[in-house]
Amino acid sequence: MDRDTGAIAAPGFNALVDAEGPGWARAADTTLAQLLDLNRGFDGPVEVYLRQDDPEFTVTLTRLGDDSIKAIRYRVTLRRGDDGRFRFAAGERTQRCQPGRGHQDFTTARCS
Repeated sequence: MDRDTGAIAAPGFNALVDAEGPGWARAADTTLAQLLDLNRGFDGPVEVYLRQDDPEFTVTLTRLGDDSIKAIRYRVTLRRGDDGRFRFAAGERTQRCQPGRGHQDFTTARCS
């Protein structure tokens, strides 16, 4: 991930989907879980927003147990291949700071 722009890179992710054809790549939510490592434990809920026929997905992580970052938001574009499996196309990471620790909007600016 580029700290200044928030752009996400996923080197090797699409090659893995192509080579192994994993079952999790057939659904957007499980593809996002693998891509963003959402299967690990979190203090709070993981919110995944999926809209029918929209290739852009929003994942918001809250209650991170971090004293400066209140929430992290990922916007990820996936593309479904001819084999029915999703592949990474583009993504961005932004964050919202804890009150008194910086900005309250989702931006790439760092929290204090």
